[in-house]
Amino acid sequence: MDCSERTPCDVYAEMVGIAAAGSHLVIYGNYHTASDTIASLLLTSHDGGKSWREPVERIGAAAFELIQFVDAEHGWVVGSQTQVDGSERPVILVTEDGGKYWSKRPLWDADSERTGVVEKLYFEDASHGFLVVDREGSSDDPYELYESRNGGKSWGFRQTSEEPISLRQPRALPEQGNWRLGDGASDDVDGVQRRVNGEWTTVAEFTADLGTCTELKEPEKPEDKVTQAPVEQKPLEAVETLQIKRR
Repeated sequence: MDCSERTPCDVYAEMVGIAAAGSHLVIYGNYHTASDTIASLLLTSHDGGKSWREPVERIGAAAFELIQFVDAEHGWVVGSQTQVDGSERPVILVTEDGGKYWSKRPLWDADSERTGVVEKLYFEDASHGFLVVDREGSSDDPYELYESRNGGKSWGFRQTSEEPISLRQPRALPEQGNWRLGDGASDDVDGVQRRVNGEWTTVAEFTADLGTCTELKEPEKPEDKVTQAPVEQKPLEAVETLQIKRR
C-alpha cells in the first residue's frame, strides 16, 4: 500500500452482502483503503442482529464476494486473496454450524502456481457442490469447473472451457427474503434491516471511521476449526464499529 507512518491511509469497511440461515446472520466483504484491499471481513450474529463478532481471523489482502447456505447449518463463503505479484488466488471458508465456526479449505495445493478468482458457486445440498474459476490472464482456456462431494472440504477438477461455464443459481433460504443491507440514519451509515409484517426495520447500524491503517485494531483471535471449543470473545458492537464506503 502507498501508506506510511507519516502519511497513513484511511481505512474503511465494505459490506458486500448479508446471508440469513435459520437464526444465523452472516455479513461478508472486506476492509480496504481508497486503493488497496487490506483484509477479509466476516461478521456473524446469532441473536437477530443485536450483537456481532468476527468468527475467524482476518485474511490479509483478501475480499469475500460470494456466499451460499443450503440449510441453517451448512454454508460457504468464497473470495480471492491478492498475491505479491498482483495475481489472485481463491479463498474458501466452510461452516457446518450456521457460521459460528469456519474452516479454511484450499482449492489448490499450497505450492501450486495456479491463480484465478472464483466466479460462481453452487451447492445442491450439504455435500455436493461446484465452483467456477476464471484464471484471468491464462494463455489456456481460462474457465475451470471444480466439484466437491464432501461439503467443500476438498475439490476435484472437472473441465476447462474457453467460454464462461454456467451453474444453476443458488436457491435462497426462505428467511433470506426478510433480511437486507440498507440505508442507515445518515449518508455514511449502512444498516442491517429486517422485514416484519411487510415493513423494513433497522436492527443494527455500522458507522464510525475505522481510522487510519496505523490505528486498525486486530480482533481477538478466534478458533478457526469447527471441531474445537470456542474461544470466548466479546461481541462486536455494531453501532460503534464500521463505516461503509460507497464506491
